[in-house]
Amino acid sequence: MDRGAGASEADLVVVGSGAAGLAAAVAAAAQGLTVVVVEKDSVCGGATAWSGGWLWVPCNPLSRADGVVEDVALARTYLRTELGAQYDPARVDALLAHGPAMVAFFETRTSLQFVSGTAIADIHGRTPGAGTGGRSVAPKPFDARAMKKSLLAIARSPKRETALFGMGVMAGPDLQRFLRATRSWDAFTYVARRL
Repeated sequence: MDRGAGASEADLVVVGSGAAGLAAAVAAAAQGLTVVVVEKDSVCGGATAWSGGWLWVPCNPLSRADGVVEDVALARTYLRTELGAQYDPARVDALLAHGPAMVAFFETRTSLQFVSGTAIADIHGRTPGAGTGGRSVAPKPFDARAMKKSLLAIARSPKRETALFGMGVMAGPDLQRFLRATRSWDAFTYVARRL
């Protein structure tokens, strides 16, 4: 490690400030490690900041709380079919075993909270093992005004195509209300509160 001017010492250096990098940094810091995150861009957030941050995590605790309880073998079948020759049993098993614990960790040990994708079906619904809902979670909307101004200044802004007045609109129930805002009083008040 270069110990020249401005160099930092750390137990872990994370390259990239996308969802994976920041998740690794937070998990390491929670274990007591000193972490440095380096980013080549002038803002933090990676592509996940543009996409809305949906995660595909079968058998996650939010879905279970919503009553979606399924055999993990179905998700494995879905991935085996979808991935074909790219299917890697060890990595798939790691995702299926540790994904739910990751969601629980962020929900209980950090300020990041999720919403359940109970109504979000797998994209390829006719694939063997496809789920009809409950395999996805997304970050719960929050008021960015509560963030430190220094952090807000370096956060990647949502793409204009996926935002309304600078606010990201999530798929699922959030998007459904925005699409019905001119036809439903409930949807209109929901949208008005968020704008």
